[in-house]
Amino acid sequence: MKCFRPGLLPTLVVAMLLPLLVSLGFWQLSRGAEKSALLQSYAERRAAEPMASTALQHTEDPAFRRVRLHGQF
Repeated sequence: MKCFRPGLLPTLVVAMLLPLLVSLGFWQLSRGAEKSALLQSYAERRAAEPMASTALQHTEDPAFRRVRLHGQF
């Protein structure tokens, strides 16, 4: 029966890359939380009452906001 015995080089490579891979995993988790918060914000904006176009110009982030326009074509 053959036992799994990794060599010294693969062990060192894994030991050196492990902190990087763990930090990338935590970065992915935090990015996922940011993305969820952003999508929630956009959903709230789509459900909100429409705003006037003049108020939209003074809004910091106008993405996914409903706007009420009046005029003639």
